Amino acid sequence: MTRLMHVDYEVSEKDFFEAQKLAIKKSPLAAVRMSRWVFPLAGVAAVIFLITAMAREGFRGNMVFGLLITSWLLFMPLIVRKTQKKLYARSKHFHGLMSLDADDYEMTIRGDGIDSRMAWSNFANSYEDDHSFVIYQSSAIFHPIPKRMLSEEQIAALRGCFERNIPAMA
Repeated sequence: MTRLMHVDYEVSEKDFFEAQKLAIKKSPLAAVRMSRWVFPLAGVAAVIFLITAMAREGFRGNMVFGLLITSWLLFMPLIVRKTQKKLYARSKHFHGLMSLDADDYEMTIRGDGIDSRMAWSNFANSYEDDHSFVIYQSSAIFHPIPKRMLSEEQIAALRGCFERNIPAMA
């Protein structure tokens, strides 16, 4: 029996950021998952090291390189956020109303500049949090579906659809 479902949604910049956060948190690559907190912690450790070194030896020219790396580590979350803003701005297909149609065989996503029909076998995984669903075509390519425009019934139906059709749903 074919179950047909249809949802309309829009991906705002905030929705995109929330989906990116979920995608980073659930990434199969440990380095990506840890980047959220490892870089800033390494930056704090580097600041402590540099302050200690300056207290003992005074400021030296070779410490400039350490200051640059420390700054980069500390500002990494801001750099990532700026990169995400640019990525959202360039991803014109997320701007405007989109629709998702799904049945037991495939999912179709339509919007301005996108008309994509994919068999369920093309999806690697999907995740959800309080803000969105992210469905992965590969470990690096995913599509966000924000929940803010969906009813509780649509959210439950979409969750069930993903659980039935994407084997690795977690």
